[in-house]
Amino acid sequence: DLLRHPTGTRGKVHEITPKSAGWGYVGFTLYRLEPGDVAEEMTGETEVIVVPADSPHLTLGSLIDAFKQDPGSVSWGGGSAGGTDDLLVRLLAEQVGLSASRVNYIAFSGGGAALAAVLGGQVTAAVSGYGEFAGQIAAGQLRPLAISAAERINGIPAPTLREAGVALDLANWRAIVGPPGLSVAERDALTARVSRMAQSEAWRQAVAENGWGDLFLAGAATAESVISKMGPKGKVIISSVAIGSIWSRKRQDGVMSV
Repeated sequence: DLLRHPTGTRGKVHEITPKSAGWGYVGFTLYRLEPGDVAEEMTGETEVIVVPADSPHLTLGSLIDAFKQDPGSVSWGGGSAGGTDDLLVRLLAEQVGLSASRVNYIAFSGGGAALAAVLGGQVTAAVSGYGEFAGQIAAGQLRPLAISAAERINGIPAPTLREAGVALDLANWRAIVGPPGLSVAERDALTARVSRMAQSEAWRQAVAENGWGDLFLAGAATAESVISKMGPKGKVIISSVAIGSIWSRKRQDGVMSV
């Protein structure tokens, strides 16, 4: 009820993810997010690079050395092509002096399938949101080599990419968007409802339990922030990966872009 359209009769509220590239879906209608649209940025989840517990790679540096020596021999498992997992590995490749096209990325239907693949030795390393691998990391079945957060995160036993000399951080972030064509009153009502939820104790607990970063930003400023992230760097990456649209939040050398 909290996130229901203010009129209760038309439109839906939809989640928008990095894969949505600035486009949102309302029913089956594709629309472009514009300044002034309802968009509440909610959470960000760090990515983690893992290897099996018996892998010879004890550090990210070791894995990168093997990757640079023979890119094709290092297979990376993760979610669907063009998603945040794929993007992270290709950005990492560029940061260590390789072309994004040299990445041997094996796309799975989701983090669960990638988890099974890395545990079964089908891929050299796997990439996903930390929550997807947290249980196996805690059980000692997976070795986390690095996380994509800008700084270390309490409770996550892994260094950052930057600590390994890779000037890159990336968050798989999510937002709530409303349908186009809302009146000012409807936009204000929806923004107020989401804001109340984001300030609730239940929401704070959910953020903590899932290891999310709280990125809450409400109202028109969010849509403008999202649009501003779609910069030249992202277009280059999208072209080199030869996929559709990617919309993600990353920082390279302190510059926020797409």
